[in-house]
Amino acid sequence: MWLTTTVVVIVSIVVCRGDVPYTKDTWLYPFCNRTGAYNETIVCYNMFGIISWWALHPLAFKYASNLDVVGTPGYITFLNPVSYNEMPNWIRIRVRNMNMFFLGYSSFYKLNNLEQIHLINTGIRFIVNNAFIDLPKFTELVMTGNRLTFFNYEIFYKCPSIKFLNFANNQISQTEDDVIDRFGTLGSIEYINFNNNRLNSSFKNHINNYIYYDGIRSLWYAHNKFTELRVGWFRRRPKLEVINFAYNEIEYIEENTFKDNPNLHTIVLSYNKLIDIPIQMLPAKFYPNLKNLAMDHNLIMGLDTSENGPLRRLTNLKKITLEGNPFYCSCLYEVHDQINQYTDIQEVCRDTKGPEHSQDNCIEEGEKFKTPCHLIPPHEHQSNRDQFLQDYNALPRSLDPMYCALEKFR
Repeated sequence: MWLTTTVVVIVSIVVCRGDVPYTKDTWLYPFCNRTGAYNETIVCYNMFGIISWWALHPLAFKYASNLDVVGTPGYITFLNPVSYNEMPNWIRIRVRNMNMFFLGYSSFYKLNNLEQIHLINTGIRFIVNNAFIDLPKFTELVMTGNRLTFFNYEIFYKCPSIKFLNFANNQISQTEDDVIDRFGTLGSIEYINFNNNRLNSSFKNHINNYIYYDGIRSLWYAHNKFTELRVGWFRRRPKLEVINFAYNEIEYIEENTFKDNPNLHTIVLSYNKLIDIPIQMLPAKFYPNLKNLAMDHNLIMGLDTSENGPLRRLTNLKKITLEGNPFYCSCLYEVHDQINQYTDIQEVCRDTKGPEHSQDNCIEEGEKFKTPCHLIPPHEHQSNRDQFLQDYNALPRSLDPMYCALEKFR
């Protein structure tokens, strides 16, 4: 089956030109063909429109459940919901490489069995309220590579089963009210992906007079514009398990930021500007819950291995990433031995030479440090940290823009 499932599932949609008369229900539109082990998928290429009512032959599609439409860039296209009322069999729809501009009211009219909708690189700039309405089996929406700048949570109405939302690779910089928090009112949503947008805070009204709790388990904000994380931003998410803030500009995380998230076991903070492991982001009673922590490619010069240090207090930590920090991996060998005296942490770290790791010696060599670099308190030796940034052109960066330390936690 053409469908592939990762954290987010990839699905398909179909578009057709209705410019040829048909006499048999097995005939398809031009540029369309059937694929799949049971001919369950129809794929159409170089399309100018999406199933238009004026020349539709639904019988040609009655045995298919997956619709995949690849358009012709440059042509403005619209969905025609009125044409769908004889095609309740669709389960998965994907539309790619078209210019749809916007998504209108009830865009998937009467597709009562529809489970997955993917609108990828379709140029959509805004979504009207109730664009997704009366879809009882709808579980997944992927709208990557579009031009969204904001939207309202009321785009969904009577969609009781939706679980996965992927709005990655858009231009979202703001949302109406606290829309991202209000997604939780839908109840069923578990996963939201806002990677590669322009968000620096999506929690404008995180302090208000009403409180409701949701079932969201995974939040992804990689490649955005966050500079800090604050208490209260996640208070409505007691079931949150995974959060990803890789590739931001975070310098500060307020104490007890995650005090309302007792189930949080994986935190990804790779590629930020943190100078220490921000253990204070969790209340002490939650320390045993944290299993995976990605701190690679920050500005950490030293690690506190004392009894009060983070690696001694995070007693159930299983994996941690530390590569790409100023001390580099060669400074971690001794610390790794010390860590393993108290816990079974697996250090995920490579001591790789190359443009990303231009030195493999401890940073204290040639300096006046009397203690190993991993024991330098993070609040000290600011001048040496500044010198490192000057000498090595700020933060090391991965050559792979999609790199994420979470891959190492599997």
